[in-house]
Amino acid sequence: MGGRKKCVSLTNLFKYNFNMMNLIFKTITAYFQSNLFVTNKTYIISFYLIVCGLGIDTCFGQKMIHVENDFVSWQVEPANLLWLADSTESVGVESILEGKYDTRMQPINNLNLGYNHAKHWFKIKVFVEKPQTKLLLEVESLFEIANLYYQRDDSWQKQIYGIRQPFSKRPIQYRNFVYPLDFDKRGMYILYLEIQAQASVQVRATLQKQDYFQNHIAKSELFYGIFYGSILIMFFYNIFLFFSLKELTYLYYCIMLLISIWVQFVINGHYLYLFGENAYWIERSDQFVFMLIMSNIWLAMRFLETQKHSLLIHILFMVLMALNFIFALVGFVLPISLVVILTSLSILTSVLTLISSAFILYFRGAKQARFFITAWVVYLLAAVLMTIKNLGILPSNFFTQNSIQIGSILQVLFLSFALSDKINILKQEKSAAEKQALKTLQEKQKIIETQNQILAQKVAEKTKDLQLKNEALQTTEEELRQNMEELETSQELLREQKKTIETAFESLNRQNQKVNDSIRYAQRIQNAILPHEDILAKAFSEHFVIFKPKDVVSGDFYWYLEVENKKFLAVIDCTGHGVPGAFMSMIGNTLLNEIINTKNILAPHLVLEQLHIGIMNALNKAGAKIQDGMDIALCCIENEGSGNVKVQFSGAKRHLYYFSNQQLAEIQGDRKSIGHCLVAQVKYTTHEVMLHSGDTLYMSTDGWVDSINPARKRFGSQQFKEMLLKGSHLPLNTQEEVFRHILEDYEQGTEQRDDVLLVGVRV
Repeated sequence: MGGRKKCVSLTNLFKYNFNMMNLIFKTITAYFQSNLFVTNKTYIISFYLIVCGLGIDTCFGQKMIHVENDFVSWQVEPANLLWLADSTESVGVESILEGKYDTRMQPINNLNLGYNHAKHWFKIKVFVEKPQTKLLLEVESLFEIANLYYQRDDSWQKQIYGIRQPFSKRPIQYRNFVYPLDFDKRGMYILYLEIQAQASVQVRATLQKQDYFQNHIAKSELFYGIFYGSILIMFFYNIFLFFSLKELTYLYYCIMLLISIWVQFVINGHYLYLFGENAYWIERSDQFVFMLIMSNIWLAMRFLETQKHSLLIHILFMVLMALNFIFALVGFVLPISLVVILTSLSILTSVLTLISSAFILYFRGAKQARFFITAWVVYLLAAVLMTIKNLGILPSNFFTQNSIQIGSILQVLFLSFALSDKINILKQEKSAAEKQALKTLQEKQKIIETQNQILAQKVAEKTKDLQLKNEALQTTEEELRQNMEELETSQELLREQKKTIETAFESLNRQNQKVNDSIRYAQRIQNAILPHEDILAKAFSEHFVIFKPKDVVSGDFYWYLEVENKKFLAVIDCTGHGVPGAFMSMIGNTLLNEIINTKNILAPHLVLEQLHIGIMNALNKAGAKIQDGMDIALCCIENEGSGNVKVQFSGAKRHLYYFSNQQLAEIQGDRKSIGHCLVAQVKYTTHEVMLHSGDTLYMSTDGWVDSINPARKRFGSQQFKEMLLKGSHLPLNTQEEVFRHILEDYEQGTEQRDDVLLVGVRV
């Protein structure tokens, strides 16, 4: 490898080798602790030598990019690259990835390689301190081929880019090439960048985090937005002047501005956002450059009035236009590399011709050429910078990369000054002509005086007409006054109607107050039938009740009764909610007390069967056939001593959840509601399970699982069971607080759809 290798700083070397030694120590320790050490000593020694070799390569060869914890971005420098130029295109991808050509790769001093049609390979080393999954490598030039290969998980990842590749298939659709990198492990990564271009090869690459890339895009596109906006502002300003002054020079200038915007739009890659699936015009963008040169020559001929001041210069400009027109046509069949050279030569030749011709015409008396000369001198400097940069003499940076854009803005500005200056010169010439014509105007003064007399007579006639119209206006005013009186009468009628409505509204408010008072009283009655807190606290070591009625009164209620050392606990969901549901809850409460207390029916499934009969009898008197009813979960809890608790459960479309032995289990109730079907005899099932003291029972109505979030998605049974399982290890009073917060966070202010009831007890 030619040239003396540069060494990275001792700090980075020490840090890198320390990390490598730490990794080696962990590997050797793992092998000592396993029976594989005896048979794999050779592997350990080889691994150490390889890692040490990597450290030595970092010191004496290519400078490695370190991605540390505080890493934001890294502008790839020549020291970070090893370069191989394949002029015969005989080097295969597999050979590069296998490292067969690593020894032939050389350091590179300048990232601007000029017009070079070879296939270029660049090798980059990146050391990652911690896993990084959101890194991006951005390459800021448009190449025919721009492929990236990097090694991850013992395999090579391939990203195929190039202006001939469909823009929509890029993972990040940006005008530059952006390669997402997934460094999911700590260590060193090898990257190979394959580049080939018909135009100038200028490699500007940046390794960066995703958020830094987004900020970089914002700043970059702001620059181009200002650039395009400046030219568009000048276009609209001058098109306005064209329509105002009818001066064709402004029209020619506006045409030049439009072509200039389009050329920059294609060259800068913004063309891809609209026509990304067709890269033909990006490769053939020089055709538009020839059109831009022709439009500038056309503008110069009109502005400098070459046909008037110098016929020779006029013919020279016509020849230049013809040549650029021919170049634009033959550019479709010529190689792109030749067209690029023709474009650069044409720009320099045309600009020099325009500037020299403007100087000649200025000294011949065309004073309007002064700003024109300034504009083209600025553009010439920008074109020279761009050409020297494309030839690889100057480095590629912000100013050389955007020299044409900056020069174009200044050129547009000075050309606008030139047009304004020309208008001022024309005004001065017109002023002299006006003085010359003043005598003629004085001779016509008498004619004007005669016309004034005629005008005075016409004014008198118009005055008479105005008087007649004034009388008509007075008549109209009287009619309007009558209309105003009628309007006032209508307003009085509206005020009376408003009073009537307000009286009716007050009456409705009073009636509404009475209804609300009745409902609140019904709420107190309903609360009175619910088990008191003291009763539940005495019956169970721990318990909680989460009860959220949708309206003031509820169709959901919970019920408790203790008979013969048996504790009956039920959660009931009646049909509907509000007042109808509350009436059903009163009926359900009365029937449950009657069945167990009076009739002494203690088997849960028999209680449900009797409850069904009672609901049917209560609601279907005189053949009414009302299909209302309730869903219920009923438990009979009996302490059998020695820490054993027998639980008998029957359910009508409601389920029992219990937490025992660090597991959450579910017992499903029968899929038959109480009272809904018109069959008088319905059979239910009793399930029996043995629990231990300290186990937890949960019963709930369907209001919880049917709750929705702002996206109209149900809470669901699966999420409900996961909630119970996650909170089951907590005290029940803490569970109550946690479950309430979960439901409130899920609903996020959405309207409650149904009554919500959840009861938990520790047996």
